[in-house]
Amino acid sequence: MKKLAKNILQKARVIALVSDKNRTTHEDELTANKAMNNKIILFLFFIGSNFSSVKLSKFIIVLFVSFLFSQNSQANINTIEFLIQDDQIPKMFSQEKIKSMFENIEKKDVEEILLKFKNKPEKTKTFESYSKIFISEKRINRALNFYASNRKIFSEAYSKTKIDSFLILAMISMETNFGESHGDFRLIDSFLAQIEYIPERKDWAEKQLKQFLIFCFNENIAPESVLGSYAGAFGFGQFIPTSFESLYVDFNLDGKKDPYSWEDTIGSVANYLLKNSYPVGNNNFSIKSEIWDSVRTYNRSDKYASTAILLRNELLKEFYLLD
Repeated sequence: MKKLAKNILQKARVIALVSDKNRTTHEDELTANKAMNNKIILFLFFIGSNFSSVKLSKFIIVLFVSFLFSQNSQANINTIEFLIQDDQIPKMFSQEKIKSMFENIEKKDVEEILLKFKNKPEKTKTFESYSKIFISEKRINRALNFYASNRKIFSEAYSKTKIDSFLILAMISMETNFGESHGDFRLIDSFLAQIEYIPERKDWAEKQLKQFLIFCFNENIAPESVLGSYAGAFGFGQFIPTSFESLYVDFNLDGKKDPYSWEDTIGSVANYLLKNSYPVGNNNFSIKSEIWDSVRTYNRSDKYASTAILLRNELLKEFYLLD
């Protein structure tokens, strides 16, 4: 019972850290206290509640994840049960395959994913420091060179959707720096971390994981081989699996929706904005405009949308100075 109580307190504390909440729920504390009757653990918990440094966050997350991985069945039970009980996934992957996929998760990867959620730049950086990541002379020059090399694709996307080419260019630059940084984490690790340790993202992550596995099955891809962001997006355009299924397009008409094709990526970013309230014919590229609202659906952050707009405007200005 003491182990269970420790699990409850540690898990609740990590959830609090990742979610930016200051403490566990009252129910978690009562359950743990009754099970433990241990003042030392409770003292450690409240000491943890009084600090918010990155070092303390990392220490507690590492402690918690290490504890659960030492239990083995505790670290992945929700994910495995969800998939085995699903009405589609067991027809594609055997129970043995599902278990092997999620029993071989590295705890260090889960720790890093949880820390990424805790310290994501949209939350921790000021707008000035955040925007400087993406709006720099080096990035602008690279973007303009990319545009020159792919001008025909941008023209075709504009012809079909009327979505501003330089806005698409800005977003692709921000998402993966033109393919340079399109994935450091296995998507199965990302979704497991969210399902097991971030309750407010559990339902969302289960839906994404299911769609991701369907995609892998249909494309004959090993799920363990696909890398993406810590939050579960993949490809040059960083689409999440459900958006990939519904909004990503076979723009070059080669019979395949390829997340690592620039033709499909450019066309799909245009299609995404078109299907998410982009005001065709509106040329108001300012912060808080209708176009800004559409961009914000791609990454639900004011800082992201504002930076994309500012970068688009800077790219357009530099392009006409050079052209």
